[in-house]
Amino acid sequence: MKRKIILLLVTLWISIFIISGCSMMPHLNASAQTVIDTKKELLAEIENALSSGKTKISFVTSDLDQTDFDTLNQNIEGFYGVVKEYQIKSVKFLNKSYVTLNCEISDNYYVEKAFFDEEDIPEERDKARDLYEACKSFLTSLQSKKRSDYEKEKLIHDYIVSNVAYGYPGGKKEPEGDAYSAYGALVLKKAVCNGYAEGMKLLCDLSGVTCKMISGTADGEKHAWNLIKLDKEWYHADLTWDDPEPDETSRIMYPYFNVMIHR
Repeated sequence: MKRKIILLLVTLWISIFIISGCSMMPHLNASAQTVIDTKKELLAEIENALSSGKTKISFVTSDLDQTDFDTLNQNIEGFYGVVKEYQIKSVKFLNKSYVTLNCEISDNYYVEKAFFDEEDIPEERDKARDLYEACKSFLTSLQSKKRSDYEKEKLIHDYIVSNVAYGYPGGKKEPEGDAYSAYGALVLKKAVCNGYAEGMKLLCDLSGVTCKMISGTADGEKHAWNLIKLDKEWYHADLTWDDPEPDETSRIMYPYFNVMIHR
């Protein structure tokens, strides 16, 4: 009788393990599809996901920890979106963490999808539709005749410098407001350096000019500007510093236009 009870308990324990194991393993396997163990790999994965319009990124890591996730938005370009929050589930006996990043896609992504793939902009993205119309209006004149990449870049530079004033829409500084976006620069006509740089990249992308956004510091403060590729060479272009203050629509400067990269 005792032996039967023991066998019954062992059988019951095995059954419970198999049932719980089956329910847990698909979760672990799904999370383990992407393994990221370096900051460089993480940033590349985020940039790729944002440029594809993905709002969620899941992966497993053994080496990254919370400190690596707290400053993510300071290390990505941010043109296509940002990371809004992250979740970490650590499994100590496996020495692994299962991470999920929740992202917010920018208006720039939807504008480019509308231009390049003729996709409809979602109804709730009012700013993206306004930005699309602003870009379309400018590009109509830009594409009226054949131009070189340099000619396109210069026209974009002059348009932004002439039409955008440095500052905050409504006069109120907001850490994540419109002043930091292409929408602020091209629709509201008021932006700070990040808005100038986003506006430049968006119009360059839509015009076929290779352009990147980069960030760093200037006079001890955070700053953003662009890199432009012309004839296999990269050049710095800083529209913020080419825009005179106080704003003068008829005055355009070029001291920071196509500054060569020193090697």
